[in-house]
Amino acid sequence: MVRGVDATNKTQSGGRISRLNKFQTRAQAISNATRAIHERDKRVAAAQRELRSREDAQAAARLARHSGYDPKGSLLSDGEAAALADRRRREAKAAKAARLLLVADGYVEVRGESAYKRGRVPSDVAAAYESHKQALRAVISAGAAPYRTAELLEQPRHQGFSWQTYAKYAIPLDGSDVAAHGLRFLPLLAFLDSTHFAATHAYLALMRRHRLRRGDFTEDSLGQAQLAEIRTRGLSAHGRYGTWVLDDGDERVMDPLRSGARAVLRLWAAV
Repeated sequence: MVRGVDATNKTQSGGRISRLNKFQTRAQAISNATRAIHERDKRVAAAQRELRSREDAQAAARLARHSGYDPKGSLLSDGEAAALADRRRREAKAAKAARLLLVADGYVEVRGESAYKRGRVPSDVAAAYESHKQALRAVISAGAAPYRTAELLEQPRHQGFSWQTYAKYAIPLDGSDVAAHGLRFLPLLAFLDSTHFAATHAYLALMRRHRLRRGDFTEDSLGQAQLAEIRTRGLSAHGRYGTWVLDDGDERVMDPLRSGARAVLRLWAAV
């Protein structure tokens, strides 16, 4: 009996040791896997920091180039960064002092079928529109930012998109040496109503040449006419429109344009 008990104890002890070894092996495997995950996370974080650093440097270089500096793709120095920040503050201050014109088109209230592009709206929409204009008048009258310099121009009748702002606002300049500021402009091959540049005389000639009707969309009407001329006459037709956009250094210049306009624009930029 003593021998049987001793053998049983040895068997149980051996089983416990075997289970302990398995547990230790698993624990070591988990520890190794955890360590590997931590090392991988460190490598990923380091790669992300390096990528952000490169992107920040490229963004700073583009911003500096468009602001009159040329850091040759490197980060701005302390002096350049301070000068750039000061310039941005002055520009922001000037922008806050500029007049903000809010144009409210006129409309006709109808009971039947509505036609928003022609200024024919149902009663509920007309009531909501009047409430919106009243809210605008209130915030403008209060004079708080960003409506401190705002003016609400209410049209007595429907004028449509292209007739909303008849007079053009221009800053008279004798000239500007854009090359001295490191600026490059790209020809705008299809007129758009977002930010772009044009000489005053070219803009006035363009607007006199294309008489827009009430309800026309400026971008659609002039854009189609410009693209049609460029397809027919080539790049020389751009001079009749003279509209430009700032070159921000992005190689993907104008992907949406059709009929080879993207390749043409790349060629022009290279020249």
